[in-house]
Amino acid sequence: MRLISLVAIALLSLSSTGPALAQKTILLGAIDKLEFVKEGTEHCPVTCPNLETTENGVTRICLSRHGDCQLVNLRVIETLAGADLGATVVGKSKLGEFNRPTIPMETRLVVAEIDKQGFASYIGATYSGDEVLLLPKSWAKVDGIDLLPMKNEQGVVPLELLRQRLRDRH
Repeated sequence: MRLISLVAIALLSLSSTGPALAQKTILLGAIDKLEFVKEGTEHCPVTCPNLETTENGVTRICLSRHGDCQLVNLRVIETLAGADLGATVVGKSKLGEFNRPTIPMETRLVVAEIDKQGFASYIGATYSGDEVLLLPKSWAKVDGIDLLPMKNEQGVVPLELLRQRLRDRH
């Protein structure tokens, strides 16, 4: 029984949901280019094969409203956490439902969370004077930090609040 407990503790520690900055980078950047890439190519692996036959001969069908990918070239303005990726970086991600872009289209400024394989998620941002404001939508997390409770009365989150939360965590 004690061995089982030790194994369970080891497995739980491996599946920790805490931050892993060695595994991802969080940055403020400006979108220079958005490119759509067909599923099944080098930068867009197939995630839902149409037909798959198992070892016992059962055929599985996968239905999905996702497919192609987006490659986003970003000019790095500031690295907020994680590794310095240089002056420019390319983030890749699946397009959203019905192949709609998941990158914020209303602004070129974004906060990007990019993992070590280059997969990224984005939250729109904008300048207000010399302050950067994040524009979270119905859900928005950066490194596990929920931005929605941080919204001010205008519905935006000052980037400085995110910086502080990232510093407090690490």
